[in-house]
Amino acid sequence: MTVEEIIFKEINEYKGYFATNDGRIYSAKTDKFLKMSKDKQGYLRVGLSVGYYKSKTIKVQRLIAEAFIPSDDKSLDVNHIDGNKENNSVANLEWCTRSENCKHAFSIGLSKIGDRHRKILRDAGRMRTGENNRMARKVINNDTGKIYPTVTSAAKDMGLKYSTLAAMLCGQNPNKTSIIYYEK
Repeated sequence: MTVEEIIFKEINEYKGYFATNDGRIYSAKTDKFLKMSKDKQGYLRVGLSVGYYKSKTIKVQRLIAEAFIPSDDKSLDVNHIDGNKENNSVANLEWCTRSENCKHAFSIGLSKIGDRHRKILRDAGRMRTGENNRMARKVINNDTGKIYPTVTSAAKDMGLKYSTLAAMLCGQNPNKTSIIYYEK
């Protein structure tokens, strides 16, 4: 069993504070490792002195990543590779985009789609327009047999407003056309 050597790197913006590769923050002023507390989301934070009687609370993973991991301009989030928010060792952190971070959380089971978000996603599918909308219903003209991919395309072909034809199809207004929903 090998004991990993602890490496200290001074945090650029906060002189006198050092990040360690094992995920802790050290203060040269007090000659101690700082105590960490959890925020509401479960991330570890520390308070750093930034002037006379002023302090700033910062997430530990960001301080560790800024000290040890080179980043590019696009990558703004710090991701915990194993999903453990308390494991801030350098080997467990990486820079990523917000989108990548969210996808990672879903892929390892940290985040789940709740009913509210499921409804949002379902509604977003309905908001797609035209043939690209997988939620769009086909309609058929019973007189001609022509099948339209959307109510909008049938309304345009008949010289009607979408809202007028949609109201006829759902029974809000009497249907004065031969257009009905196509049931396959």
